[in-house]
This record gives sequence, structure tokens and C-alpha cells, in this order.
Amino acid sequence: KNSVPSAAGRALQLQCSVNLMACYLKLGEFEECVNEGSEVLSYDSGTANAKAYYRRGQAYKELGLSCAIVYSFSICVYKLYCNRSEVTGRVF
Repeated sequence: KNSVPSAAGRALQLQCSVNLMACYLKLGEFEECVNEGSEVLSYDSGTANAKAYYRRGQAYKELGLSCAIVYSFSICVYKLYCNRSEVTGRVF
């Protein structure tokens, strides 16, 4: 049966995807992290996904992509987290 997952199901799926991104980062599989993050953010780019933005930004940084890309993701995370020091201290 193909049905749309419930809100709780979508939230669990999102958390699993964000955790998978963390695994990709730890394993040095940065392109996979970017791909997973892009997929997550393509169907839900709200403020609840700040971790996905942050982890995708980390992967972009590790891939050595343009400073402008890293900067834009950093600003996005900064705004989503509203100055939370545990993120801003790592990003800036």
C-alpha cells in the first residue's frame, strides 16, 4: 500500500536521514552526505532541518568547494539556530 507517511513517520524518516548524513561525514563519504542532504531538503526545507543544512555545509567544506557555498550554508544555519553558540562557534 503506497500511502503518504504520517507526520510522525515523516519526522522519523527525517531524523534517520540526518543521522545517515552524520555517518557519511564520519566515514569521509562527503558526496554521499551532500546527496542525502539535498534529498532531505528537497522535500522539507523548513527550519526544523537546520542539522541537514549544517551537515551538508560541512560536506561541501570537506570537498573543498567554493567559500561562497560554505558561507551561504553557514549563514543559513546561523539564522536557523538563532545565534546558538554551539553552532556559530564551529561555523564562523
